[in-house]
Amino acid sequence: MFPGVGRYLVERNAYYHGTQDLLRGRRIGSPDGFDSYFRFTIPADQISVSDLRKISAHLDDEEYLTKFIERALETHTTDGTSFIAPLLGSLPTILDRQQRLDPGLFKVFLQVGDRIIEQKDEDRSFSLMTNRNRLGTVLRTICRHLDSEAIQSTLVAALDDPKAGIGTAAMIVAELAADRGLGPLRKGNAENVSSLTHQQVQDLGKRISERISDMASSDILPISSMTDYILGIWTSFAGPNGPRSWVDKKIRDPDEFRNLIFAAITHEVSSSSAPYRYRHLRDDIDEAVFDLAEMLRLAKLYLEAHELAEDDEPDILKFITGVEQRLKDRTQESTAELEVAAASDPGVSE
Repeated sequence: MFPGVGRYLVERNAYYHGTQDLLRGRRIGSPDGFDSYFRFTIPADQISVSDLRKISAHLDDEEYLTKFIERALETHTTDGTSFIAPLLGSLPTILDRQQRLDPGLFKVFLQVGDRIIEQKDEDRSFSLMTNRNRLGTVLRTICRHLDSEAIQSTLVAALDDPKAGIGTAAMIVAELAADRGLGPLRKGNAENVSSLTHQQVQDLGKRISERISDMASSDILPISSMTDYILGIWTSFAGPNGPRSWVDKKIRDPDEFRNLIFAAITHEVSSSSAPYRYRHLRDDIDEAVFDLAEMLRLAKLYLEAHELAEDDEPDILKFITGVEQRLKDRTQESTAELEVAAASDPGVSE
């Protein structure tokens, strides 16, 4: 019926901001607006444009923003997804059209971000989308609109507040650090997330790693879907000894072992063939933090003793297979290197 509209309705990734002025209304040339024109009503999984206009008008009101976001977390669509998912999806487009941005929204997300992320609100299309992806895009957008002093002071205040979650702070510090060639993330091209200097990022990294270390020492550092960011930042700015000790302690408990495997050692893979979704060993495991040989031994022990949930066993078996292959490949590489060295210098073999 509308052959020319196809190019506007292609699937977009989490980094796509779009060009539409969303607050004027959802148009037929956008995926969410196209559906509305045939239903003659707002889809049940979308926040109304009038509500988006309200939040846009209150971006400097922390109390209003907190209540709005809390309500979005508690309100669910017909498929069980909370309204925070469509809100996060709409915010980058709204924020990119602001002439000036107050740090209030940044403060609120640093306070409640961990709750938002743990409520995954998964969109299980072929590319898995969660609140972690959505919030990451929003935070990067916010930082692009704030000056370095506002970003730094807001993050410092959040890190000094024991009630603020650590996972969201670790994620945005990792993004800020990546632009300066620091931290656990390695990017081919800097995204210019902020104007923070190398020294300012160093100071933030040191401060957050101290907070993480204190939480670990008090045994209040949780294993969550942000543990990969937390351990990565901690290791980057404080070295591997603290993270290694914390990990070695956690893997002695079967439940904590399982949580850590799923949070920081494996990632979920989407496939067009069965089993469609499964976990796969990550390529970037920091073996200064994770003793893979010991974790392999414990995985087999826990499986044999039936100390893991039956539903988790297939993914743990994939972990075992992945680690065994990685250790085997390493042994073969070491043998090959020795053979090459011996061929060039006969004294090496002696």
